[in-house]
Amino acid sequence: MNAENNQGTTYYVVSESQLRQIAEDGAKSVLQQFGIDTDGVREKLLQNDKDEYRPVAYWISKLNVNRTTIWHWQKDGLITPKYVGKKLFFRQRDFDEMFAQRKEAAK
Repeated sequence: MNAENNQGTTYYVVSESQLRQIAEDGAKSVLQQFGIDTDGVREKLLQNDKDEYRPVAYWISKLNVNRTTIWHWQKDGLITPKYVGKKLFFRQRDFDEMFAQRKEAAK
């Protein structure tokens, strides 16, 4: 962490990992003040992230696939969408399970 002083204002330059650690430490401190057990909080948050629904455009970009590919996976029952109006959403867990099944089948 580097401190820079410019006209009475101090700026701190931190890396992404340092910022993440600062945020985690701050969150743990607040939770502990309220008597909330912080053991395994990171794992719980990561687990919850797998249950979070994200729009189909996110998955197209993340997986670098065409929308038609996702449509085929959906049609074949490999992933299950959640509709909000006309918009499609999918969970990380669905893709993890699909890729695990495909990996097992390839053995």
